[in-house]
Amino acid sequence: MSITLDVEQYESFYSVISLLKEECNDIDIRNGQIRQKSNSHEIIFDINLADLILDINLPFTVVKQKIDLLRMFVGSDNIEINSDDEKFTIKDEFSKISIVKPNLQFIDNPFMENEALLQLFSWDEQEVLMTKSFSPKICERMKIIASNYNINRFQLLFNNDTATMLARTESNDQEAIICNDIPLEIQIDNEECSFLITPFIVDHDTDLNFTVYTNGSQILITKVESSIKGTDFTLYSRTQFVSPE
Repeated sequence: MSITLDVEQYESFYSVISLLKEECNDIDIRNGQIRQKSNSHEIIFDINLADLILDINLPFTVVKQKIDLLRMFVGSDNIEINSDDEKFTIKDEFSKISIVKPNLQFIDNPFMENEALLQLFSWDEQEVLMTKSFSPKICERMKIIASNYNINRFQLLFNNDTATMLARTESNDQEAIICNDIPLEIQIDNEECSFLITPFIVDHDTDLNFTVYTNGSQILITKVESSIKGTDFTLYSRTQFVSPE
C-alpha cells in the first residue's frame, strides 16, 4: 500500500510518533490506528491516524532509535510511505529509508483491539466524578513542577463537592497546588488519589480535557483527551481512592 503526505500531514504523523517515544519501546500502527499500552502497562494510548495514513499497517521497534530518521522528512512535501508484508519505506525527492517490519509476536507494545480496551476500562458516562480542562500553559507548569520535584504522579484531594490537584515531593517537604475548587459531580468526603503525570506532560497544542469516572468502587478510570497538529488522542489509566494519612 502506498500513500503520499503533504508537509502538514507528515508533520502531524511525526508529532504523533514523537508523542510515544518516551513511553513506548515499539509502535504497532494497525489499519491506521494506534491503541497500545505504555512500557509500564499503566497507560493506554488511543490515536486514530486514518485521516492521515488511511488503513496502512506500520509496526516498528525501538522508536527512540528511529525517530531521528523520521524527523529527516519534516518540512518536505509529497512524502511517499509504502508498506508491504516485510518492510515499509519513506521517501521524498531527495532521500529514502527502509524499515523492516518486526515479528509482531515479539514487540513490547502490541496493538490492542477495542474489545480488550473495554475489558480493562469500562465506564458509564453517568458515572463521571469530575471533568477539568487544562490549557497548554498550565500543562507546561505541571511539567516544570514534575521535573523540579522529580515525581511521576500528582494527587487529587476530594473534599465534599470540590477537589484540589497538587504535587508533592516524595519526602512531602514541598507542595505545589496546581488548581483547586474543581467541582465534583458526586460528593466525595476526605479521600484522595494519585495519578500518572504522563498524560499531562506529553506534547499537545490544544486544551487538555481530563475526566475521572467512578463505578461505585474504589477504582477510578481517568481519560485525558487533547490533540497535536490536528490529530486527536486519548490516554486512559486507572487509579484508586486512598484515605489521607
